[in-house]
Amino acid sequence: MKSRAGTIQPQKSAAAFTLVELLVALGVLPLLLLGLASAVLVARHAVPDGTRGPSATLSAGRALEQLAAELQYATSVSVTSPAEIVFTTEDRNGDGAIETIRYFWSGTPGDPLLRQANGTDAVAVAFNVETFHLDYTTREQPLSTTSSEGAERLLASYASSVNLGSFLADADDWCGQDFSPELPADATAWRVTRVGFRARVAGLPIGTFQVELRSSAGHLPTMNALANVSMAESSLPAVSYQWVEVPFSSAPQLPPGARVALIVKGLTSGDACDVQYQILSGSAATSNFVRTTNAGADWTTSAGQDMPFYVYGVVSTSNPPSSRRILESVQYSLRCAGAGSSTVQGSVRILNQPDAPAT
Repeated sequence: MKSRAGTIQPQKSAAAFTLVELLVALGVLPLLLLGLASAVLVARHAVPDGTRGPSATLSAGRALEQLAAELQYATSVSVTSPAEIVFTTEDRNGDGAIETIRYFWSGTPGDPLLRQANGTDAVAVAFNVETFHLDYTTREQPLSTTSSEGAERLLASYASSVNLGSFLADADDWCGQDFSPELPADATAWRVTRVGFRARVAGLPIGTFQVELRSSAGHLPTMNALANVSMAESSLPAVSYQWVEVPFSSAPQLPPGARVALIVKGLTSGDACDVQYQILSGSAATSNFVRTTNAGADWTTSAGQDMPFYVYGVVSTSNPPSSRRILESVQYSLRCAGAGSSTVQGSVRILNQPDAPAT
């Protein structure tokens, strides 16, 4: 039946929660929230944080990889203890300066392994460390034998007060004394530091002369001049013979067994100086008087003649054997706290073979 025009028809109301339904929902909501919180907590524990089990092992491994990567290029090492190492490497950050790197652990379980670069603040590279230990492999490398010079000492000398005469030295006529030094059995080299002979002015003190050291062969001087010192005749005593000392600051080192001639030769055409020598009964054991009349082209020696002289010098002897201790490699182990964590071990070879510090 149709409704009449203008008649109001009843409308259906919208659906709504009843009080019972609302109470049930409020009771279920805490359970849902608790479940979500548990899921988040489980998920958070599933994310590696470097402090538990395999995650702690991975953290320890990364720290040791960094240590090994830097240490293998060490150019010097200054500290090598079981829980600390300090070393330098070439520039690693582009500033043109060498890097000084330090890895260290306090030894207290739970403290971190720290890395310090160039004196800056230390940064933890592994946390909750239970053990950290470094071992070092070294070897001894013998060094080349070295020698050291001792104190100045008398190497050769002769003196006499009888049968003495004068040798007039000029540009052609030279004289001297060939000698072999007295050396200790362990000598490795020797050199002359100063010589002395007896001389005086010959005539007017206007000449010049030279005191020379020459190598000697067959007890006669060779053409090989080792060192020389030029002197003015005016520096000599005018009347009586006296000892004249001449220093040699640049005489070369000579091997044991080498013979040398001390020569006085004139540099001017006239008289240069008078040199005293023993003309008879000379008795020097390891030296002998030598002379030339043609400016060193030919030399002669005569038995029983010697020139009073002395030679001082220094002798080199071998130092005790020595060696350097080389750091070849470093063995390391690290364990961080956490259930199921493992000890990470390894070793690194030091490529530059630096000296190991004294222990």
